[in-house]
Amino acid sequence: MKVKIYPLKTHTDPRGIVFEPIEQESISAQQNCHVVISKPGIIRGNHYHLHGTETIVVAGPALLKFKEENEVYDFEVQSGQVYQFVIPPKVSHAIKNIGGKDNILIAFNTVPHDPKKPDVITDILMDFATQSVYEAYYALREWMRKGFELTEKAVELEPEEPGEYQMLGMLNLSRGDYDSAIAFREKALKLAPNDFVVVFLQ
Repeated sequence: MKVKIYPLKTHTDPRGIVFEPIEQESISAQQNCHVVISKPGIIRGNHYHLHGTETIVVAGPALLKFKEENEVYDFEVQSGQVYQFVIPPKVSHAIKNIGGKDNILIAFNTVPHDPKKPDVITDILMDFATQSVYEAYYALREWMRKGFELTEKAVELEPEEPGEYQMLGMLNLSRGDYDSAIAFREKALKLAPNDFVVVFLQ
């Protein structure tokens, strides 16, 4: 892939996160800089630049798409991560906020911004149909993450409750972790060998 991808070092404390978006030696080549704040679910980009090399810095959670020679690539920035992407001319890109809060994007470009003749060509990589599919996928993934979190806490509170192990078995099965699924279901069956629901769901 022509796009260069770099994880950025972050400094985190109770006040928040600090990071340097671009290297000192690259600053002089930049002719434009802008900051973008996106609401949850918003898609940015869906274009490429004819002449400018664009460097974008994205704080997660975000989903990015790049298209090079008709091949489309996905890259996800997780919550708490910050990545820098150096995008050559004629490489289409789109960025979506997949979190529940506003997220930040910082963009640098080697070509000055000219409102009368912008160096931008539209190329739709994410549309509303694509957006709805990703929203459903990430909503399901968040539901599963929360399900694991709550069920594991329930096991800590009631370690002899077979239903909690049965739920952990189902959650692990849904993400393809078959060994863990079997282990949790066997634990549930051991605790409640005569429970119709536990036996039926084995």
